Amino acid sequence: MMRPYGEKSRFGTGLVIYILIFLILTAVGLIIFYDWLDAFEKTRPTHAVKAYEESLHEYGLTEETLASLTGVDRKLQSDKDIRAYTKDLLSQAALFRSLEKSSSDRQVYTVRSEGANIGTVAFCPTGEKKFNFHAFVPSEEEYDFSAWAETVSVNVPENYTVSVNGVPLDDSYCTESGIRYKTLQDYYDDYSGLPTMVTYTTGNVLGKPEVTVTDRSGKTYIPEELTEAIFLDSCTAEDRARLSDFARDFVNNYVQFTADVGGGHYIYYNELRQMVTQDSPLLDRMTQSLGSFGYTTTRSCNIIRDSVNICCPFNRSVYFVDYSYTTKTVGSGEAVEDSRNVRLVVEDSGGTLLVREMTYY
Repeated sequence: MMRPYGEKSRFGTGLVIYILIFLILTAVGLIIFYDWLDAFEKTRPTHAVKAYEESLHEYGLTEETLASLTGVDRKLQSDKDIRAYTKDLLSQAALFRSLEKSSSDRQVYTVRSEGANIGTVAFCPTGEKKFNFHAFVPSEEEYDFSAWAETVSVNVPENYTVSVNGVPLDDSYCTESGIRYKTLQDYYDDYSGLPTMVTYTTGNVLGKPEVTVTDRSGKTYIPEELTEAIFLDSCTAEDRARLSDFARDFVNNYVQFTADVGGGHYIYYNELRQMVTQDSPLLDRMTQSLGSFGYTTTRSCNIIRDSVNICCPFNRSVYFVDYSYTTKTVGSGEAVEDSRNVRLVVEDSGGTLLVREMTYY
């Protein structure tokens, strides 16, 4: 017996409603089950560790962790630079569980990058509570990038400027002053006004710091180019030319005197007497050597190459000259060339230059 049309319609409508209710309840159940499963997964430390590691690779450290970093000189590196450097370093970081430091409610992991320990992270079940589960979350972070940091220490004259990453170092970076030059070590006790150096030392700078040194004239150097000769060579162009000519004349006379060219040592001695201070030990040595000259075959001894390496004022009337030269000596045999280095202390006595000290090295 067939059912009336109206009764069929009511049955179909009820079936559809039933199916819809079933589907809704199933969906709600699945959502609740998924949330429960997710909450359960988060109770496992490995879930938190994996999420943390992925975050390190993609984003680097959090702003809070970056701000808490110690041992980094923030005057010389911006937060942006620090973030960029640490993010690049952490892009390949991996976490390894520390069994000695871990417990059931505190899992400690070591962060490693490029074969070195870079920090530690502790995960604790202190996160959001759901379905009576507590999620593990990173609760303590400590990073140390000192293995990838450098300090800068530079010795320069007092009136030079040292810059690191484009930032000039102020007096707070000056860690030592009054440092003596090795070149002038033998003169500090006898002369006043000799130049000295200062040391600038920075804190840790991540990566390879860019260091430049600027002299009093504005010329810029990198530390690898700097020598004591560059620091000390500070005479004016006029004084340098005058002292260079004097050093050349004096040394040329001196080498001819010591070589006894043509047996004329008395001639050169008298020339030299006019070029040294009368109380100079050098004059005493030359005078004492007069009696030691004998027969000579030296026909000539002249400077063929020379250079002034350093020309430096000790004070207003005393100068230091570092001079290198090569002589050619002609005697009875073949000509001989000889290169020497000498240091002169020269006094300006009323406009006349006189040698006070002479030292070969």
